[in-house]
Amino acid sequence: MRRWIRLVFMVFICIYGTHTVAFIEASNFVNESIVVAGDNYFPPFEYVDANGVYKGFNIDIIHAIAIEMGLDVNIVPMTWKEATERLESGEVDVVQGITDTEDRRTKFLFSQPHLTTSQVIFIAKDNDFIKTVKDLENRRVAIQESDVVIELLSDIEGLEIHKEEKQLHALELLISGEADAYVGNRETGLYSIQKYGHYDQVKLIGSPMNSKKYCIAVRKDNEELIRILDEGLRIIKKNGTYKKIYNKWFGEEFISPLKLFKKYIYIVLIGALALIGISLFNVRMNHMLREQVDSRTRELIQSDLFKEHIINSISDGLITFDTNGVIQSLNKNVMEICMISKNKALGRSIHSVDFLDFVDKNLFREALISGKSYIRQEALIQFNGHSKIMEYNILPINDGTDVIQGITITFNDITIQRQHNEQIKRRDKFESIGRLTANIAHEIRNPLTAIKTYIELIPRKIDNKKFQEQIVKDVPQVIERLNGLITELLEYARPREANKTVFELDRPILEVMSLVEGEIRKNGIKLELNLNKNCCVKMDSQQLKQILINLIINSIEALKSEANPSLKIKMAKSEIGCFIEVTDNGIGIDSDDIGVIFEPFFTKKTSGTGLGLSIAQQLAEENSGYLTPDSILGQGTTMRLYLPLYDQSIMEDEHEKSTNY
Repeated sequence: MRRWIRLVFMVFICIYGTHTVAFIEASNFVNESIVVAGDNYFPPFEYVDANGVYKGFNIDIIHAIAIEMGLDVNIVPMTWKEATERLESGEVDVVQGITDTEDRRTKFLFSQPHLTTSQVIFIAKDNDFIKTVKDLENRRVAIQESDVVIELLSDIEGLEIHKEEKQLHALELLISGEADAYVGNRETGLYSIQKYGHYDQVKLIGSPMNSKKYCIAVRKDNEELIRILDEGLRIIKKNGTYKKIYNKWFGEEFISPLKLFKKYIYIVLIGALALIGISLFNVRMNHMLREQVDSRTRELIQSDLFKEHIINSISDGLITFDTNGVIQSLNKNVMEICMISKNKALGRSIHSVDFLDFVDKNLFREALISGKSYIRQEALIQFNGHSKIMEYNILPINDGTDVIQGITITFNDITIQRQHNEQIKRRDKFESIGRLTANIAHEIRNPLTAIKTYIELIPRKIDNKKFQEQIVKDVPQVIERLNGLITELLEYARPREANKTVFELDRPILEVMSLVEGEIRKNGIKLELNLNKNCCVKMDSQQLKQILINLIINSIEALKSEANPSLKIKMAKSEIGCFIEVTDNGIGIDSDDIGVIFEPFFTKKTSGTGLGLSIAQQLAEENSGYLTPDSILGQGTTMRLYLPLYDQSIMEDEHEKSTNY
């Protein structure tokens, strides 16, 4: 008897081993009710419907995990801000759906990612002046309170942000005209637009931004619970439950009319062998099924028209490709920009169409292989005898589980925009030349006046010993000042051509610090150096050193009257590239002067020509970078040097890269 019991137990373990282990791991939580918080309006992820039922993708995922792991969960809807605050304070145990960011990792533990989310920009249908996130400068933007999108908008100048409790409220601000744009989750925005019939008032612009991993989060000290949730996720992915939930909320498949028709034929054939009553019943069923097919067909047509309407409302050209590089769809802007018909483009490979010659095929291949996005690529092309500048983005398409399904390319003709920018630069240059001429005259006139005075005094004081000593002392100094001024003017007017090489950014910074170390120590300045060793750039290293020396010397000058002078040099990497910050706690810059500090000859120093920052900005621009100031009078100044990040992964030899997909 014992042998049979042992055999049954072993069979049970073999069949249900995974669940048994999972149950044992969750044993510490069996007698506890786990409080799970979620957003009360974030469809289709989680929301309270018109009947007061809390539903959505996240709720189904948590329930599926709870069933597999033997957990008792209590899911509570609340505002998004309340959800994150209560998790941080320990009032709840879990937030069921949250984007994984570096800032949040300091507060929470995250599960393995099970989805990828992104943000997009929604604007009014008649709005044609907002094209990209950069165009949001000095605009009113509505977002959900505590949303991760605030990181995306942090560098936009002059932004007036309206924070709302729900994403729906943020959308309503856009519709009412109280906001110029609404920035939020793509799926939630599209859901609300379709549900409340706003698609004639709102359009989506640009490409998805700020793609992040979507996870479950617990408190920082709850490692056992996050391990259990991870195991639950693994199980429901393996047994197919996750896929069913995903399809339910993001990609439910409808029964095709053909399948329904085949089913009807089968029923009719069976019914022909049955009683007349069953045949009549089948006829009735057929009628009902036809009505259902018609209803579903209308829904599909409406859904397809809505999707096509959204795609065509995007101001950029948009093309989608499968994993073989074959064109699957394109919007009307592609046909207008490239003068190509839809029929001549669909079904063709990216290598066989001339109108996509401006796209770097190596980047396209890298995106397919690695899933990496390439944003704001530029290319100069010849089109109908005219030069055009095309800006394009290469974005992988995945199914939420990091499996690449294809590629999306969005692009736009920025020729006119670039021409306008060049016209503005030329106009500003002419204005600068006017001011430059006046300052040159002033700077040269003073030394010449001194020399002229000495020459006029020579006939009368040639034998004066003191006069001889003074003229020998002053005239060379005046001439040296003239020579230095002319040298800096030549440097400003004709800087040497940049000799760009690839190098890690920390190396030249350390070399510059060795040059200025003595001056820093001499002035008793406390130095704080924070370098990142993963920033690779392509630029002229000598010009970079010249920029850094200028910024550091300016900071040292600003610290000479401070009791506790400090200098911080920080290097880091962001989504747009690398940046170097030089921060001091010196005298600062007046707000009235902050806009003109890069002008030639502008200076508040008793000595110097005022050309240093002008030359530094010019050298930065020649290396595809730029300088930005941030200063408060009496508190200090931060100068930031932004440089584009160099991607070493595209340095492979051409013969190592296959063009067959």
